[in-house]
Amino acid sequence: MRLPVLATVWAAVFASAIALPSEDTHESGLTKRLNSGSSFSRKGFDFIVQISHTNKNAAIQGCVGVLISPWHVLTQGVCVNPDPSVTTPDYTSLTVTIGKTSSSSKKKLYKYSVIEVAGSEQFANDKAGNKFAIITLSKEVTSSITKPAKLYGGDYKVSTPAMLVGLSTSSSSNSTASLSKMRYENVAIRPKTFCLSTNRIYDEVGEICTTVKGNLNTCKGDFGAPIFTEVDNDGTEDEVDYEEEESEVVPKPAKTKAYALLGLTTDSIIPGKLPPTTGCIQAGTTGYYSWVYPFIDQIAAIVEMPISNLTLVNNTLSTTVDPFLHPDIVVPLNGGVAKTASFSAVALLACAAAMAFF
Repeated sequence: MRLPVLATVWAAVFASAIALPSEDTHESGLTKRLNSGSSFSRKGFDFIVQISHTNKNAAIQGCVGVLISPWHVLTQGVCVNPDPSVTTPDYTSLTVTIGKTSSSSKKKLYKYSVIEVAGSEQFANDKAGNKFAIITLSKEVTSSITKPAKLYGGDYKVSTPAMLVGLSTSSSSNSTASLSKMRYENVAIRPKTFCLSTNRIYDEVGEICTTVKGNLNTCKGDFGAPIFTEVDNDGTEDEVDYEEEESEVVPKPAKTKAYALLGLTTDSIIPGKLPPTTGCIQAGTTGYYSWVYPFIDQIAAIVEMPISNLTLVNNTLSTTVDPFLHPDIVVPLNGGVAKTASFSAVALLACAAAMAFF
């Protein structure tokens, strides 16, 4: 399949060259991509993959993607057609690397060639263009290597807790990265009205945004890197040890926590700059991400799988309160509903509810 010429706006955003070395290079000298953030264990997240080009003339030499079926990787469109001047890119130059994490924390690498790419023309609702691409691999990724990620199969509420994962770096200008060096940052999804207020080209149909207040966030080499939200469980059950006695109630096995893919890293807008200034998603900026859910029908059609097999939905971890407007509200990522940090916040919300009633 063929991708159209990248839109001018994307050409501007991705103009600088990015070098992403092969994952099997020696670890010495490789730096981190996600600025600051926290250490990230890849265990359980081996479906995060590295995409690289053998074409050295490509403007972008590497990206991140997420395995969403045994045969398919979801990533950003610019990652598979990094040269805006090429209308018929050669996908044989693409390589997808998957790193399996063992119990000893060592990683075994698996490389896959690409036989087909479904680009932005397959995503009719994507008015900004070139956001998503789905890579078809040359062979199946077996479950012994990793299981595909699940997509978040529903709308989100304001302040849905989310986790950004990226190939980290110590500075926004550093361009080296490695799958074995990943970090994460906890954020909350902002209201669509806020997203629009900081970005005149914001697409409320196909994008979500966050505000980054503390640490630096996903940067250039993280195009296609995932933003996850925690869901109640992944549909499986953990083993629980118990003794079966007639006098006792046999406990049900606990459900396993899981993360579903909410979106992919795109870029950021620095507030107050006219025209809007794009760059790494860092402190003081609004980060923008391609939102998966509006395109779930197209994704399911391309990978030829039922939506129910691709998705998970969360019903307990979202809130309708914006923590940036109500800073006393704490939105946890690790489960549960939002809790107030002070009595004053509770009182204010209660008063507001009472006034609305009368």
